[in-house]
Amino acid sequence: MIYNRMFSATIAAGVISSFGVWAHSQTATAEWLNPVSGNWTDATKWSTAPTYPNSNLYDVVLGAEGQDYVVQLGTDTVLHSLTIDSPSATLKQTSRTLTVQNVFTLDGGVYLSEGGHLANTAVSINNGEFRSRFNASLTNVTFQDSLSGTIRGLFTVYDGLELDSSILHLGTGGGFKFELQGTTNTLSGTGQIVFDSESGSLQAEGSSTSSMIIGEGIQIRTGLGNGSISATSNLIKSYFQKLWTAAPG
Repeated sequence: MIYNRMFSATIAAGVISSFGVWAHSQTATAEWLNPVSGNWTDATKWSTAPTYPNSNLYDVVLGAEGQDYVVQLGTDTVLHSLTIDSPSATLKQTSRTLTVQNVFTLDGGVYLSEGGHLANTAVSINNGEFRSRFNASLTNVTFQDSLSGTIRGLFTVYDGLELDSSILHLGTGGGFKFELQGTTNTLSGTGQIVFDSESGSLQAEGSSTSSMIIGEGIQIRTGLGNGSISATSNLIKSYFQKLWTAAPG
């Protein structure tokens, strides 16, 4: 009889423990409530008040529509997913690192990086602008199923940039600078980079011991503008030029 009680208690504890793990692993949706500007860390602006989304247990949505508004993010943040689907919304990352473990979806509005760093993230741009200002940077970022978004401003790329069935349109000042400081940097996957502005650019900068690898599935071509290509290495520059002129215009 004592054995049975102990066995029952063990099973019950196991069920409780398993349920606890299951509950903890679920994500919560955090929505910006109203079309008003504010700081990311202001919990009163979120549906999750009294807390703001600050871990990978949150699926964040900036979807409030109305007057234009800006949500300012200046802290290191890891999220499960992030969706901007309001034409009224701008997410302005002013510093630190943002990581989205699932997908960062831009269906409207603007992502504006002013010195911010986006890392280890898949980005899907279906509408809206992906914009850089003041030394914005990317590390290990994949553009996934991005067909109609526009890149404005120059993003510095570390540790590779991948296109996954994507077409990136480089608008005014839009482009990527691949940093090559004694390392290998890559532009890989399948897709196109299209110059839609005369001020669009692709750049590669680094030492003589650096290398740039561009995958066979990448096309670089002109669209509404010619853009420009520059590199500190003549070999890299000629490789860029070969891809550009070989691609359909």
